[in-house]
Amino acid sequence: GRDAAVEPAARSESSPHHALPVRRKLPHGPPPFPVAGPVVQFVTINAEKRGGRPFLDAAGPMLDAARFYHERGRCFLRLFLLMPDHLHMLVSVPEGGSVRAVCGAWKRYVAGHFGVRFQADCFEHRMRNGEELSETWWYIRNNPVRKGLVGDADGWVFWIGYDPRTGRALR
Repeated sequence: GRDAAVEPAARSESSPHHALPVRRKLPHGPPPFPVAGPVVQFVTINAEKRGGRPFLDAAGPMLDAARFYHERGRCFLRLFLLMPDHLHMLVSVPEGGSVRAVCGAWKRYVAGHFGVRFQADCFEHRMRNGEELSETWWYIRNNPVRKGLVGDADGWVFWIGYDPRTGRALR
């Protein structure tokens, strides 16, 4: 898949979103470092047809299904955020597991039980360090703000997240 990360936007006092991160391209290929500990992936899943609000119309069941996967140990969700026609998550899977397999199973369940239709596959990007992970977490949380859906990230209710140290829900 494509690799992308986020970097702080250039500051401009004329923009209400001057401090929000923006995407930048990263080089492709395997990381030039050994991977130790749980790998965290930045995943994006799109609705079959972009536009409208198919994910928000099914937000309750979609969030419940994500919570179920987290609570049963299929994955660890640092952050899972629904937008009207796509979603973002920061997720880890147990050793030997596959993010694509977990996402595929979750999509089949949601599609089969709640009629939500998805594009094939998903976009995934491995978080390379703590700084990138933190920047991406804030990028995701502020996506509804950048899209003009709310005035600040706390006004967006379509998300769940868990503290990686304690495992407790963030709200």
